[in-house]
Amino acid sequence: MVANAPKSEVVQAWLEKDVKKKGKHILQDFVFDAPAATNMSYHQIILQGGLPFFC
Repeated sequence: MVANAPKSEVVQAWLEKDVKKKGKHILQDFVFDAPAATNMSYHQIILQGGLPFFC
């Protein structure tokens, strides 16, 4: 483990089965997984000061 690595926490989310399945296939095309997509989403929320897709 890297000495200065940020600490991580678990986020659990309930998704509709078809949404999860379709989203997973799309993310795979971009070589991302659900945790990476969630992490990027949270970073965008912080940068935008809100939900970026509602702007």
